[in-house]
Amino acid sequence: EKERDGSRTAFTLNQYEYAISDRAEILIEPLLHEWDHPTGSPSFEGMGDLEITPSYMVVKEKPKVPAVVLAFKLKVPMARNSDIGTGQYDYLPCIILRKTYDRWVLNAKTILKVSFMPRLRSKL
Repeated sequence: EKERDGSRTAFTLNQYEYAISDRAEILIEPLLHEWDHPTGSPSFEGMGDLEITPSYMVVKEKPKVPAVVLAFKLKVPMARNSDIGTGQYDYLPCIILRKTYDRWVLNAKTILKVSFMPRLRSKL
């Protein structure tokens, strides 16, 4: 990806999805590697964070009713480079409404982001 200022960023994008049932699934998204080449600054690279999202369809789609899916995305800080990752766990509960019209699928998603950085306890 090239930015207007000439900076370049490239990264791996992997998604592993497993259907546990016709209503439940888990999505695993590791950012295996990112390369950044900012204009006027040193380049950097490294492993990114890991996202894990279990979801469950509480209401199946009907002709006049959208499907309702509850999901909970967990971002696990795996990046060692602070330019790539935040170092924080993020918790993202989601409500997703999905409606199909012929070949079109419309999704509406509401997400609440909660970040948490664990404190390191010192041994006295």
